Amino acid sequence: MPNPQTTFRNVSLPRSGPGMRTVWLVFLSTFTTAAVMGCVAVYSWYVEAQTQIAEVHPATLEWSAESVVRRLDQALDRAERLAATTNPASSDAALAARSSELLAASSLFSGLVFLDAEGNVRASDGRGIAYQQLLGILEPKHAIDSELFDVMEGVQLRRELAGVRSALMRLLSHGDDRAWVILSAPLPRTRSRAATTLHALLRSDVLADQLHLDLLAVGGLHLADKEGRIIALAGEVSPDGPLPSEALRAGAIPHLEVPWTTGIGWTVRSALPIGMLDLSITAEQPVLLAFTPMLIAASWILAAGAVLGAAFTLLASLLAMSSTRRLQVLFDGFRALAKDDFETRLPQEHVRGQIQHLYRGFNAAADHLAKVRGQALANVEVLSKQNLGFQKHHEHLSKLSITDGLTDLHNHRYFQDQLSKEIKRLTRTHEGLSILILDIDDFKKLNDTFGHAAGDEFLKQLARILTESVRATDLLARYGGEEFVVIATGTKLAGAQLLAEKLRTKIAETSFIVDESMRPQRVTVSIGVSEYVHSRTGLFTSADAALYRAKAAGKNCVMTAEPPESPESSA
Repeated sequence: MPNPQTTFRNVSLPRSGPGMRTVWLVFLSTFTTAAVMGCVAVYSWYVEAQTQIAEVHPATLEWSAESVVRRLDQALDRAERLAATTNPASSDAALAARSSELLAASSLFSGLVFLDAEGNVRASDGRGIAYQQLLGILEPKHAIDSELFDVMEGVQLRRELAGVRSALMRLLSHGDDRAWVILSAPLPRTRSRAATTLHALLRSDVLADQLHLDLLAVGGLHLADKEGRIIALAGEVSPDGPLPSEALRAGAIPHLEVPWTTGIGWTVRSALPIGMLDLSITAEQPVLLAFTPMLIAASWILAAGAVLGAAFTLLASLLAMSSTRRLQVLFDGFRALAKDDFETRLPQEHVRGQIQHLYRGFNAAADHLAKVRGQALANVEVLSKQNLGFQKHHEHLSKLSITDGLTDLHNHRYFQDQLSKEIKRLTRTHEGLSILILDIDDFKKLNDTFGHAAGDEFLKQLARILTESVRATDLLARYGGEEFVVIATGTKLAGAQLLAEKLRTKIAETSFIVDESMRPQRVTVSIGVSEYVHSRTGLFTSADAALYRAKAAGKNCVMTAEPPESPESSA
């Protein structure tokens, strides 16, 4: 007989048939109509968008080029004024203070460097990658310690910068990705000191802010040198690395570049040289931004087609599902039974004919299954209670077999079993193993004086004190009568002696209340300590001997096992 969970767990109505074929036909016809209308509209808007882009890009590039040139001229004038107002006869320390003051007061520069006539740095201040790279190039290097190319590059740059006799600008490039503008101007000449020059690094974000102001309808603007190294950029499109040579040769008239050319996706790109420092401005605009009106129109057309298609498809779906909805309810009922939901019943108010007979049969079967399930659950509950009782009884018996009934400590049997396990473990780890045997001093006298009930109370309270005092890794057990034993795992004889002294002191300082008089009583213990060497019997024998010596020494003390005599001493 098949398992009902396997049979009905994943049952669903067939997806084929005349009704579903009608639904798919309506959907495909509506989608095809909307797609054709969208293609026609997209092509029309594409032609219009090309015309608009051809007008916007050249105007934006020309405007931006003029703005960048003005900003560079302003920065050069500012650097020339700073040089003119700086005293070249000042000390290097004064020039350093002057550079810090000028840099703090100016928002154009990221670094200032003063060079003497030989190209050595007299003073500097700044921040950022460009400033660090400039100082790295200007720092004198030896061919033994550096590459010859780096040495020559630094020498040439120092000579060029130190030889500046009028305000000018140049590019600093140290690498393949970025370049920065350096503005240079000579300080006033004096007889007392050789020529000194000022070199200011123009902040990249100054030019980037200017490009942001000039974006208009363009997606991104890049200011780069003739090698494609980026000086400043603005907008949504940012290159990863230097601009490709195709971008620099794009020309002022925009053209579409495909992904395998740009490496960043479909892009509309154009470029314009600005005639200063061999710089050029490149406009870059993603297709999604450049053809926004076209895409908006296509989106509206597709949205309208989607709404119409959804409406007609929904109508066809409702018509197709009307004939199978009631049968689906029956299948859902079987799935519920397969998931042990025996409370499920099918409604019979709005069904007629054969479906009504099927619903009645299903409900009758569900009633019978619910009754059988209730009986089974009742039997399971009875068996569960009996099993729980057996488990509790078994746990109680297991605990009694290893627990002392009076003190709730482990008994002698459990102690012997655990000692065997610890000795086996010791042969692998060699960490040390010791035992402590505790005996209550004059316990017979306590029993005779206060009675056996009081003696039992002594034992219970003593067991609690020992439990609180031993370590979590130690094993505490009642050895028999008034004797207790502790297995100190991982402990040598000296450590076990300290533990025994701790237990003895704790017991001697504790007041015991053992009878109705509520008078505190004191007891003491004698403890023998022994460490396992090679013999289980020797372990107990030496511990017992140590205990006897503790008794003989006046009680209330700790004695350790005596070391075995060597063959020489016995001779």
